[in-house]
Amino acid sequence: MTSKSSAEQILGPYLKRFRDCIVLAFQRYKSDYQANALVHTARSRASVIHDHMVAFAREFFGADEEIRIFDRRGLSLINVKNSLLLRFKKLDAKKHSRNIPTQQSFLFRAQLELPGIPAELTHLEAGYVLNELQTGLDGVYITCPNGNRLEWFIDLTSLARANVVSIPRSAAPQAGAARKRIRPKTERKDKKDEGDKP
Repeated sequence: MTSKSSAEQILGPYLKRFRDCIVLAFQRYKSDYQANALVHTARSRASVIHDHMVAFAREFFGADEEIRIFDRRGLSLINVKNSLLLRFKKLDAKKHSRNIPTQQSFLFRAQLELPGIPAELTHLEAGYVLNELQTGLDGVYITCPNGNRLEWFIDLTSLARANVVSIPRSAAPQAGAARKRIRPKTERKDKKDEGDKP
């Protein structure tokens, strides 16, 4: 199992982007689903936020050759440098993920081999803890589970936002700037053509 210091070295260039995947996914849920938040169960909310975390990961890491994002039997997994295997999760106040007890989730948290996935990759969970009112984020972490306990965790909460490249937008005209008027080109017709002189 990879130590915390080794994991921090491997994840170093990516930590801010992992944080952004989580924070932006929660913000997207708040902005896009606020009207329906009262009818969503906690499970539905966690599922929607999870899907957005995965979507942001595909956007932020898609061009990186050392990171591979793939789906395996319903799990969305992120392979970092063939050393670490991450999945996104909602965490409780003790930074533990809560799962429907399946063989797959047991194997992942116990650091055991998953079907088709080598056992030497350390399994990590990148996730968020909600505040007591369930209205905001209390913390953002990467954790290393080992069965029912945590080996270690990395606190991403206070990291500054990464410089994520976005699609450029055309600049808005400055106040007071003269606007150039564009008129369609039309043929000029004089009252008399030069060739028609008597």
